[in-house]
Amino acid sequence: MLLASCGGQGFNIKQLAKSDIDMVSDMMLLEGRASLIQLMKKLYKRNPAELEKVTGMTVERRIAMIFEQPGRLQFIELGKTEELAAMNLAFSDSYQGDRVFALMAGLTTMLRQAYNYDDDFYLIDELDAQPIYNSARNIEVMAWKLRHKKTPQGKLYLISSRKNGVIDNTSFDRLYGKLIQTQDVMAKIIADKNNRTINTVVKSTLSVFLPI
Repeated sequence: MLLASCGGQGFNIKQLAKSDIDMVSDMMLLEGRASLIQLMKKLYKRNPAELEKVTGMTVERRIAMIFEQPGRLQFIELGKTEELAAMNLAFSDSYQGDRVFALMAGLTTMLRQAYNYDDDFYLIDELDAQPIYNSARNIEVMAWKLRHKKTPQGKLYLISSRKNGVIDNTSFDRLYGKLIQTQDVMAKIIADKNNRTINTVVKSTLSVFLPI
């Protein structure tokens, strides 16, 4: 119910008590984490060859590597790159490693960076709405790259909703929508609470990741 009211028109943070804000924030965090794990599973299902690049690797182990470790994520196999740099590896022709892992490790750390690598929302006053808003736009850029970015040989770097030029799996778009809505709602909560204005961008012009 709280999530629905946050997404509706005319939502004002002043309508919520502090305990409500904390509860909504916790719900947002859990919702986002569940969506990220689901996205990771779906990408591996559509791109099994990526998992096979590391001998003996499993989807469950990959998930544990990212989601059972709090804070920053630095992996030797990704050259210890994080956030946007790790996400860009997934669309780099020179990168020969597990592109799903690079994308998801980068996406997860990018979102954590937007929250100052903190999951204690009792400190919500110290958060900045702009990076969280930018993180939502970066998810949109990621979705665009997954649909359109191709290797020099003309193949998608990762198969998601589109295969052989045909959209055959719309569940990816629903997951992107959930992740984007989570960040947009959180950005609005923080901006309204701190009486700050978010610098918005024209979504249709985005093709590169925004700084966090």
